[in-house]
Amino acid sequence: MKDKDYIMKILPHRSPILLVDGIVDEEDNLIIAYRDIKEEDPVFQGHFPNYKIYPGVYIIEGFAQTA
Repeated sequence: MKDKDYIMKILPHRSPILLVDGIVDEEDNLIIAYRDIKEEDPVFQGHFPNYKIYPGVYIIEGFAQTA
């Protein structure tokens, strides 16, 4: 498993725009990554505070950063 420090050596993104927290597996044509989403994340303050939904655009950006 690779952590955020490894990811920050590859990507120019930093918090709050870095949307990948770790890599579980990395092969030639496969990457399995994850994002730790917490209820306290700032995105939830304005994205339906009473019904927290993680924005799809953040999901897509996380995919792009993983790729």
